[in-house]
Amino acid sequence: MERFKEPTPGELEALRAVARLGTIREAAAELCVSPHTVDSRLDSLRGKTGCRYLPQLFWWAAASGLLLSPVEGAPTPAKSLP
Repeated sequence: MERFKEPTPGELEALRAVARLGTIREAAAELCVSPHTVDSRLDSLRGKTGCRYLPQLFWWAAASGLLLSPVEGAPTPAKSLP
């Protein structure tokens, strides 16, 4: 059995931008890359996860906790506990 390959930072950045902005074109403009680059990064994630469609990819990322981007200086859940 082949080991799952972790998403690259670029793949996660593209996925989060599309999830937040709604379209590949808008995500590309925000990331200052071409729409082809965003689509290529999403295709790479599709290959790694087996998710064929974008909504499936969003569901997989949300269920895996990958749609949340870390905020610098924000407390982690373990630090928030009394």
